[in-house]
Amino acid sequence: MSLFQGLFQGSLFSDESLLQSRDGYRPMSRATSDELAFEEWTQRVTHQHELSVARELAGLPEEALAGLASVFERSPRRRRTDKLRHAIPVGAASMLVGALVLWVGASVGGVAAALLQALGAGFLAVGATAASLGVLAAFSTMALEVAHGKLGLCTGLLNEQHPWLYKASVVTRDLAADAYRRRILSERGPLRGADYLVMREIARANDAMEMTRIARTVAEQLNRVDAAPLDGAHAREPRLVSVASANGAFGAGFVERRRPG
Repeated sequence: MSLFQGLFQGSLFSDESLLQSRDGYRPMSRATSDELAFEEWTQRVTHQHELSVARELAGLPEEALAGLASVFERSPRRRRTDKLRHAIPVGAASMLVGALVLWVGASVGGVAAALLQALGAGFLAVGATAASLGVLAAFSTMALEVAHGKLGLCTGLLNEQHPWLYKASVVTRDLAADAYRRRILSERGPLRGADYLVMREIARANDAMEMTRIARTVAEQLNRVDAAPLDGAHAREPRLVSVASANGAFGAGFVERRRPG
C-alpha cells in the first residue's frame, strides 16, 4: 500500500485492520534470495507477535537462519526501496536553489528580477512539498526500521556479542527450557535469538503453573527445615584465622572448621 492510499483509506480499510481481523495471517512464499527473505520476514514482524515469529524462525534450517543473519550483518540499518526515499535531500536541494535564485533576483532589477523571484518561489514550493512528503514517508517506515532490528536479534547467534546471552543463560535454569536447548543443539545447530524467546516462554509457562499450587502446600514446603545441609561442600569450609608459629609470632593461615553435628 502506498503512502497516499494509507492516508486516504483510513484505519477501517487499512492493511493493519485487515491483518488484525485474520490474526495477522499473511502467507509467505519461498524467497529467491536472502535479502528478499529478510524483507519478507521484516514485514511479518510488523504484524505478528514476537513469539509467533520466533516459533517459525526456530523451525527453519540452519542454512536459512545463517543467510538471514548475514543480511543483518551487512545491513544493520534497513535500506529504503520506496519511491520517496530521496524526497528529503531533493527537497532540501530545491529549496537551496530557490533561495539562491531569490537572492540573485533581489540584486538585479527590471523584468529579470520578477522572473527570478517567481522562479525562486517555485523552487521553494517544490522543495517544501518534496521534503514534506519525504518526512511523511520516513514516519510510515519507522515500524519497518524497528522490525528490521528485531529480526536481526532473532536470527543472530547467541554468542558473546548478543545482548540476550545472559538472559538465555538464566532461563536455561528451567528444566524444560534446558531440554529445548539440548534438542535444538542436537537437531538444528547453534542457538539463536529466536531460541531464547521460545525458552523464555517455556520458563514463563512453568512459572505460571507454579502459581496454581495450593498456598498451604507452598507455605509448608517453604517453612520446612531440612535435616541434611543443602550443599555438602559447606559442611567443611576453610577459614582464614590467626595461628601462632613456632617462635611465638602470629600469622595468617587457612584451617578447616567443621560445623557442629
